[in-house]
Amino acid sequence: MKRLPLPLHFLLPILLFFLALPAPAQGDGQGALPVRKIAAERLPDLNVARKGHAAACLGGELVVFGGHTTGFVPTKTAEWFDGKRWHVVEMSYTHDHAVALPLSSGKMLLAGGHEQPLGIGQTFTLETYDPQTHSFSDFGCLDRGRVFASAVELDSGRVLIAGNWYNADGLELWDGGRNNRRAGDVSFARSIPYVLRTARDNAIVFSDMDEHGDDQARPYVVDRLRGGAYEEDFLRTWRPPREQSDYRSDVGFVGDTARGRYAYILPVLDDSLRMALALVDGGRFSLLKTDFPLPQTHEGRKIYFYTRFLADRRAGCGYLVGSDETGRAYLLRADYADALADTAKPLRLALYVTDPLPVPLFTSLPVLTAEGDVVLTGGISEADNFAPLAAVYRLNVASPPAPLQGERGVVSDLLGGQAAVLGIIVLLAALAVLIYIIRYRRKRKCDVGEGETTDDIQAGEADASLVARAREHIEAGQLFLSRHLRLSDVAGVLGVPPRDLTAALRRQGYSSFPYFLNTLRVDYACRLFRERPEMKIRVLYLAAGFSSESTFFNAFSARTGQTPLQWLAGQKLSE
Repeated sequence: MKRLPLPLHFLLPILLFFLALPAPAQGDGQGALPVRKIAAERLPDLNVARKGHAAACLGGELVVFGGHTTGFVPTKTAEWFDGKRWHVVEMSYTHDHAVALPLSSGKMLLAGGHEQPLGIGQTFTLETYDPQTHSFSDFGCLDRGRVFASAVELDSGRVLIAGNWYNADGLELWDGGRNNRRAGDVSFARSIPYVLRTARDNAIVFSDMDEHGDDQARPYVVDRLRGGAYEEDFLRTWRPPREQSDYRSDVGFVGDTARGRYAYILPVLDDSLRMALALVDGGRFSLLKTDFPLPQTHEGRKIYFYTRFLADRRAGCGYLVGSDETGRAYLLRADYADALADTAKPLRLALYVTDPLPVPLFTSLPVLTAEGDVVLTGGISEADNFAPLAAVYRLNVASPPAPLQGERGVVSDLLGGQAAVLGIIVLLAALAVLIYIIRYRRKRKCDVGEGETTDDIQAGEADASLVARAREHIEAGQLFLSRHLRLSDVAGVLGVPPRDLTAALRRQGYSSFPYFLNTLRVDYACRLFRERPEMKIRVLYLAAGFSSESTFFNAFSARTGQTPLQWLAGQKLSE
């Protein structure tokens, strides 16, 4: 038997000893973001499948309001949950993508929404829901028809409303009466704005989208109820994400009105789409420190966070809700109480992840329960507003879940205390093993290449050929533009079992069939960019088969390593 090199005789026993030890858990404070598995409890389905609805926990009861149902038709129903089943209540009006605001009185304000099916038009309707009687009353009329608007209740009890979609914008106030009154102009129309309190009877309004959902020319301009507009330098670098799944402003409130502190936490993005958390305290913007960078991926899959910061003020923590292409649900938890008391302290982060949901909800509306759990209600499983879902899940986070085991890497181990010694030993041992493999286990070189068998190459060529055939078939008919194309459809045309096509895609670097389709859509978008550089991004991503701007940006960045505007600028420089 050939003797091992001297370094291995010394290091291998040590390496084997440490490998036999239990793997440390993520998140024990030694340099790795805590990742925890949580259960997704399937609750009874809603009676009406819905998207674009509102959801809240009122008087300890879960309630959902309005939205649109199958066929993209607004529904005139609400539902409340008694712990066992959902009960349908008829609303006075339809409210699809409407203002939805829990009031200090315990009631729920609903105002505006799409006037017609397919997300067309705006309404003036306003009403409140009383959870004590499960009924609607306090009817009123907005100053102007609105949809994709936001609102906040001031200390006086009046409600400030702003924002609109394909219609004029402005500030208006509701005082509980029949009619709203105009409260001021805005610098320009916005959709899905943040409306945040800054004092007892004042608030600010800002957004990164105009009334058509396009980029604003001046997203750093902030309007105020009192005091006039001003330019916020923070918003020149960091902007709120362009989400359309959650447009409730007050869910991120972390202040204390009794002490006169009006503070909010919100997610923000820079030009490279790096996400962070920001604090808006009395109208002053600042970036919050976190003990780890906000995660963008998990196990190689892109996480799409699609909500605003959902604050649990009793527990001093909050959540961003997200999903990936496999249907997993994610909660990024941030414990903020210590950081608010001392800004030098970072927010403590933890990532909660479920198994893939039986009925994936990629854009569900979350609500925080009285117990501190997060409930996902309705939404869509694919980019299809015509086929919303009725599924409801409770994500059990009120009791801290156990950390996942064995998910820390060498790099994170090297960051802390005793783990540094182990990391160095493991690294040296690995280096010695590598030297041994190279010097003493070198395989014969042959025509098929070093360390590679003919069978390996043939299998790789077969995978590449199958994926190429799939690409050719899909691109020839521009099938990627369809939101209903299934992997089984393509596999049937190619004459292979769906599992074989799935396996080939994964071995060729595509984590899933939707991911593969998105790469084809991005390639097509690049072609459209070159041919028609004057196209607005909102028009372009729809033309390329994407259903939302955020999905397009994420897929484009993953494919090209750049944002669309950065890529287009590079194309112009190369001309």
